[in-house]
Amino acid sequence: MKNQHLKLYLFLTGLAILLILPATTLAQVFNYKTDFESVLKRTKDSTDALFYQNLAKRFDKNDSSLSDFEILALLINYTSNKNYTPYKVINQEDRIKKKLSVFQFDEAIRISDSVLSFHPYNQMILFQKSYAFFKLEQIDSANFYKYKFNRIMDAMAISGSGTFDDAIFSLGSKDSENYIYKRLAKQIMQIGSSVDSSGNFIDVIQITDHQKDTSILYFQIQHAINKLIDTKDESPE
Repeated sequence: MKNQHLKLYLFLTGLAILLILPATTLAQVFNYKTDFESVLKRTKDSTDALFYQNLAKRFDKNDSSLSDFEILALLINYTSNKNYTPYKVINQEDRIKKKLSVFQFDEAIRISDSVLSFHPYNQMILFQKSYAFFKLEQIDSANFYKYKFNRIMDAMAISGSGTFDDAIFSLGSKDSENYIYKRLAKQIMQIGSSVDSSGNFIDVIQITDHQKDTSILYFQIQHAINKLIDTKDESPE
C-alpha cells in the first residue's frame, strides 16, 4: 500500500513540476483578434510550415521539436474540424471519470481510445488515459499521454496573458477549468462569461490560492460558441 501511495505521489509530483515550469520564450506573438483567422488559413495550406497534417503527425509521435506555437496552430485548426464538439464531449469525459472511480482502468482506456480518435486534443481525456495507464503500472504509456497533455497546456500558456483583451486560447470551457486546476494549481471561486472589446465571447473565471489572494482570468472561447451555434454541438460518438 505504501508503495502505491509513493507511485501516485511521484505521478502527481511529476505532473505538477511540468505544469509549473514557465513556457518557452514566445517566438511569435499571438493575438486572437488579428491572428486567429490567418493562422487557421495557414494550417490548411499544404505548402505552409503550419500545415496541420504535418503538425498532427509530429504531435502523434510526441515530437519534442514541436514549438508551443505550432501546437497552438494545431489546436486552432481543430476548431474547424467537423468532430470538434467542445460541449457534447464533456459527457464522454464524465463517462471515463466514472470508470476510473470504480477502478475499471482497462475500460477507461478503451473508451479514451474511441473518443480520442475524434477528439485527439482533448486535454481531459489525455490526462485520464495517462492516469489509467499509471494505475495499471504501465509507466511509459502513462508518460506518453501525460506529455501530450502538458504540451497542450504549454500552448495555452503562450496564447495570451489571461487579461480581458488578451485572453488565453481554450478549446472549451472545461479546458479553461483544467488549466486553472492542473497548470496553475489554483481553486475556482466563480465562473462567468462576457465579451471582449472585439465582441468575442470569453470565459471569466475568478480564482484563488488557498482562499487568500484572488484574481480574474479570461479565456477566449468564441470559436467554441461558433461551433455550438453552427452545429448544435453534434458529434459522431
